[in-house]
Amino acid sequence: MKDEGRNRSKTDRLTARLQRYASMERLLLLRNLGYGGAAASLVILVQLVQVGAKDFSLQLTVLALSVALPLWLSLGATYEFYIFLGKQSFPHLRTKFAKS
Repeated sequence: MKDEGRNRSKTDRLTARLQRYASMERLLLLRNLGYGGAAASLVILVQLVQVGAKDFSLQLTVLALSVALPLWLSLGATYEFYIFLGKQSFPHLRTKFAKS
């Protein structure tokens, strides 16, 4: 078992360590990433709709962004709720349900 920990890369070990401990900074970062993804999706979606893209690949992009936008918003809102709860939400963030 200990050999597995040594064979993993530094990035994998750091990621595992960050997932083990919840912090307010991590929650703020994940919330901002969620809202940033929603903002980027919205900007691209509005520009493509304004142009009136007729190409199949651009229509597929509009469809994908239409699905991704609410998902990004829900991700940001979820982390916003965890931030609102504060440190009392940290035990829940350590469960398997919250990590998956």
